[in-house]
Amino acid sequence: MEDGNHPEPPSQLFACFVHEVNQPLGAIVTNGEVCLRWLKREEPQFEKAAACVQSMIDDGRRASEIVQRIRTLATASAPQQTRLEVNDVAPIVRQEVSNHGVSLRLRLAPGLPPLLGDRIQLQQVFLNLILNGIQAMADIADSPRELLIESRLDAGGFVIVSVRDAGTGIAPEHASRLFDAFFTTKRGGMGIGLAICRLIVEAHRE
Repeated sequence: MEDGNHPEPPSQLFACFVHEVNQPLGAIVTNGEVCLRWLKREEPQFEKAAACVQSMIDDGRRASEIVQRIRTLATASAPQQTRLEVNDVAPIVRQEVSNHGVSLRLRLAPGLPPLLGDRIQLQQVFLNLILNGIQAMADIADSPRELLIESRLDAGGFVIVSVRDAGTGIAPEHASRLFDAFFTTKRGGMGIGLAICRLIVEAHRE
């Protein structure tokens, strides 16, 4: 993560929020209008109307999720500093990985020094990175879907944790935007998870 990356200013965050939440809200209105047309026909088409209602429910849930994630971005609290073992995160994520049909490989260095940070926030960083890796492999059908979590101590005494998936990777031109709020290359993605990771990590560096 580069030092030049900073949280979005409130005006940009608000503009992104309006843009993102407007999409599902617009879809709700459109589906509502179509639903009424199906119901007002001489022979009401209840199945088609029900499909429209289901789409409205799905879009409503998506709008709610956007609001919740924006709230997380906007109200990230200061880290509560405690000592934690980074290798202890592995058991927490094992079940999540298994639920998605992905195999987990661990390469954890023993005897790492404990970290000082907010346990809940750092767990969220790991989970977001792992979910991002799982989603990156969602369309893989002809090769193993494997997630590698590695921890080690570098020459400077810093603990390094990496999460590597077997997906197709990211285009070089997109690399600098990976941690920008609302930037995503995934179908149906919102581009919030990695932005939250960045905010949490930057809060721990202050």
